[in-house]
Amino acid sequence: MSRQIQSKISDSKKVLSHKLTEKIDRNEVSKLLSDLVKVPSVTGSEGDAARFLKEWCDKNGLPCELQQVSGDRYNVIVKIQGSTGKSTIHFDGHIDTYPMTDEWNKSLVGKITRERIYGIGSVDDKGGTVAMLVAAKSIMNLGIETEGNIILTAVPGHLEGGSGVRKLVEKGFKADVGIVCEPTTMKIITCHMASLYFEIVTKGVPALDTYKENGVNAILHMTRIISELQRLEKSYQKKYRHPILGVPLVNIGKINGGFRHNIVPDECRLAFSIRYLPGQTIEGIKKEIQEIFAKLKKDDIPDLEASISYLKGWYDWPRLPLEIPRDSQLVKSVVHAYETTTGDKPVITGEKYWTDASIFTAANVPSIVFGPGNDECYWIDEYMETSQLLNATKIYAMLMSEMTSMSPTELRKGI
Repeated sequence: MSRQIQSKISDSKKVLSHKLTEKIDRNEVSKLLSDLVKVPSVTGSEGDAARFLKEWCDKNGLPCELQQVSGDRYNVIVKIQGSTGKSTIHFDGHIDTYPMTDEWNKSLVGKITRERIYGIGSVDDKGGTVAMLVAAKSIMNLGIETEGNIILTAVPGHLEGGSGVRKLVEKGFKADVGIVCEPTTMKIITCHMASLYFEIVTKGVPALDTYKENGVNAILHMTRIISELQRLEKSYQKKYRHPILGVPLVNIGKINGGFRHNIVPDECRLAFSIRYLPGQTIEGIKKEIQEIFAKLKKDDIPDLEASISYLKGWYDWPRLPLEIPRDSQLVKSVVHAYETTTGDKPVITGEKYWTDASIFTAANVPSIVFGPGNDECYWIDEYMETSQLLNATKIYAMLMSEMTSMSPTELRKGI
């Protein structure tokens, strides 16, 4: 293909993208978000929200199906078939939220002003979900025939560890690249930490306090382990350092033990978390902690009896790290769409929190995180800024229009 033809194609794409983004209506995307936040969808009870989105898709010409995750919980899946179908790009948002607290002003839920849309989940993550759906509707309304396929998924269970996404993967979900539409304040997130949740149990021997020399104090043994975990965090800070994410973090979260003030406790339980970096492994971290037990038993506490296990639910749904090269075609495409839409350069960075993007990436769908809304989103009377919501919708639409002309090899270039 000559450079002249390539140039003409490029120019035509620019014109098409301009028409597409100009057609996106602030009022439409704001109204859909307002309506969606009025539908309660606390984690575990997302059925009504899934059916609401299915009905909206049906009314607006988006081919949509519901995939049962469990009980009355469903993945909303939109598939737009391309003319060649050789490549597939994917957008994902989640529809579950935390419960609304008593401090909320309930009359604000769904309220639209010139600058804001209020409601729990308006930021995390119904805003990004609405933006990708309206973007796809705009593609369909303009009659734009894409070469590659577009898949949108609105999933339940993100806040419990990604149960909706894991069901997609279990059922054989495939795409070439993806964008998870979590709130990032429109920053492009190419990497994030992982979350690892452990429980340690120490065992002792009970005895009355007047004869405590006959007992073994499980709580005192646990305090020694806690000290060693703090030393482990300091050693991590010397051993591991990511240029964006920094160093691993160890948090002592919950401890309980004993059953009476005058009895030597025979058991103590500690729940704690470790935020670890790309390059570290689950097995390696667990081994390091088991080595702490062995060292304490050998050097200081010969009667130490301690065990470690993953907290309930974590092992079934491990929360892995994410890292996508900053110079990959996926990132470049988002940068281009962002700059074209806003006239500014985007921030490319990473975050300490965990996202579903790591599940997709581990399943061979390399994904970045990019969406509207402040990532510190758990405030009372949560709201989405309409300007971010509109820009995100335009950027997603441009990506759907332009990236679907790339081959799988091009889409995954640099990854």
